[in-house]
Formats: sequence, structure tokens, C-alpha cells
Amino acid sequence: MTKLCALLAVLAASGSAWGQVDCRACHTSDSPTKEKPSLVRCPREASKGRHSSAQAPAVITLGSGGGAYGPVKFAHKAHAEMAEKKDGCYGCHHYDQGGRIQKCAACHSPERARADLGKPDVKGAMHRLCVDCHREWSGSTDCAGCHGAKAPSPHKGSAAWMSNRFHGRLECGRCHEAQGRFKKVSKDCESCHKGWQAKFDHKKTGLVLDETHAALGCADCHADPAFSAPPACAACHEKSYPKDKPGKIKRL
Repeated sequence: MTKLCALLAVLAASGSAWGQVDCRACHTSDSPTKEKPSLVRCPREASKGRHSSAQAPAVITLGSGGGAYGPVKFAHKAHAEMAEKKDGCYGCHHYDQGGRIQKCAACHSPERARADLGKPDVKGAMHRLCVDCHREWSGSTDCAGCHGAKAPSPHKGSAAWMSNRFHGRLECGRCHEAQGRFKKVSKDCESCHKGWQAKFDHKKTGLVLDETHAALGCADCHADPAFSAPPACAACHEKSYPKDKPGKIKRL
């Protein structure tokens, strides 16, 4: 701090614009030090106001869940009280020093693909905050520490196709729209995905079809309209199946 004051004095003597700096604007002492900087309270904080843990809601729900895990029931007030030992509310709400607290998606994109790699998407931003803090406090970054595991799927037998990696991540209400007891839904893809065959991209399944097989209709290989059974390749390729594949395997 003493070196800084000395530098300002030199600049002032040389006629620099720094000569207009009044140390008393920030310091209550003529000789501030690193140990005792004698800083006045930042007027920006006084004008914009500050949030406290007392304003925090007790519990909020974060995310919508995906895969094997559901959304997070976040003990917001408890975390806010712990945060007062360090960065306070602004450790997470870093651009909300005053006024209304914004949703994370107001600044962070909900989409994983983004143009600005310097700003993480919502999922990345939340995980970075949570994981870094948990690693510092407890050393544990286990997913189950925040996320509750989803209940096992009730789909069995003929409805097992609903538990695949595409449908298994959906909320029940996406297919069972009627309230009350869940009723059986149609296995026909067309019942939910109108005109799907005309725009379906087969590489989403992990297999990029070659030109010969890409020209075929779905039913030429898949006798099962629910597409839960393996394709009937042996019907045409008795000798070459399953060694030869109808395209290239693509890692998802």
C-alpha cells in the first residue's frame, strides 16, 4: 500500500492525470497499509443494497432431472447461511449485488451448445458452483449427494420399450396426459411423433446407415412397430449377419 501511495505521488508530481486522485475518497487514513487499509465502505453497496440469508427461500427445486437422477431439492436457506462465512449470496448470484435476484437462465444458456465458451450453460454453471464448493467442504462430489435417484420404471413386459434411453428420461405426464390412473398408451410411434419417418435421423440410434440401407423403409428391417426388438437382418443376410453391419457404429 505504501508503494502504491509513493507511485501516486510520483505521478502527481509529473503532472499526470493521476494527480487528480484524492486518496481520502477511498481511505480514512493518510497512511494506509496492507494490514490496515482504512477503506471506507463502498458507496456502490450502499446505493444498491445487499441480500442476506434471511431473505432466502427455505427450499427450491433445481433442474428437471435426467437419466437416472431426478431434480435437486436444494436447501437454499441453509446454503445461504453457510455462504455468509465466505462470499455470501454473491458466490452464486454474482451479478445480483442489489435488487431482484435473477434466474440463472437470464444470463446462462439453457442449451448445452453455445457460441460463447467463456460463459457456461445453466447446467454447467450450477454443477461448477456445487462441485467446487462440495469438494472444498467435504471432498465428496457424488451425484447422489444432491440428486435423488429416480424410482425404478414400472414398465415391464410389452411396455419395456418405454424404458429405453430415449423415453426413460421423460416425465410420466409426457405420455400419460390424463389425470388419475395411468392408462395404456399406443406403441405406434406415429401416435406421438407425427410424420416421424420422413425426418428421422438413424444416427441417433448409434448406427449410421450406409447408402443401401438408408434407402430402405423402416419396416424392411424392423418387423416390430415399437422398435424394441432387434432388426431382422438375418432374413436377408443369413451368412453375413451379425458380422457385417448395415453401416458404421457411432459413439453417442
